[in-house]
Amino acid sequence: MASSIFGTPEENPPSWAKSAGAKSSGGREDSESSGLQRRNSSEASSGDFLDLKDKVASVYEAPGFFLDLEPIPGALEAMREMSAMPDTEVFICTSPLLKYDHCVVEKYRWVEQHLGPEFVERIILTRDKTVVLGDLLIDDKDTIRGWTRYSWQPPGIWLYRWVEQHLGPEFVERIILTRDKTVVLGDLLIDDKDTIRGQEQTPRWEHLLFTCCHNQHLALLPPRRRLLSWSDNWREIIDSKRPAAARE
Repeated sequence: MASSIFGTPEENPPSWAKSAGAKSSGGREDSESSGLQRRNSSEASSGDFLDLKDKVASVYEAPGFFLDLEPIPGALEAMREMSAMPDTEVFICTSPLLKYDHCVVEKYRWVEQHLGPEFVERIILTRDKTVVLGDLLIDDKDTIRGWTRYSWQPPGIWLYRWVEQHLGPEFVERIILTRDKTVVLGDLLIDDKDTIRGQEQTPRWEHLLFTCCHNQHLALLPPRRRLLSWSDNWREIIDSKRPAAARE
């Protein structure tokens, strides 16, 4: 729902102009000479369109773009009032750019600056919002698509870079950055933390404890399971979560 509280580029022309290095007087000549607006798609060749796309990308990928966005009028007040309502848990679910160098940290800083550190705890950063558990998603995107069958101190960017370097960009698409793993949908969570706490008392997933030095002494009571290492039979564990028909 970040796009429902961050101002959009159209609502923040000074940020666009500053990021692009342009001097804007707000007049007609500026909008026509900038090359950022086309009244008729037939006026632009495919080469012009690609050039325009690159120019737009250079604006929202630039340092300071997300940090300089103004809140949408009434959004901050609504967020605080919503959060104070009984039996209501509010999270900020936002998608990072694939070129994540600036947007990840800036989104966290924006939330801390405008809503306070208590809302930083409630950020869920993911490219796939369909895997997040909830009753209501407020979003300006008309269609929310994802990978799965389910429908309905700020971090550095080291995690994104590590994943991209060791697993490739296709796995960057699958990162979910959140302080509360209980609100994420799934069948199996492999984690070295022995207890996962959050807003959901009974998460949808089974917690498979990954053995590390700090948890190897723990005795797990059935039906809890442990993965000793990546040499262990993790394939069999994953298969056990599939429907019986799929295993035959």
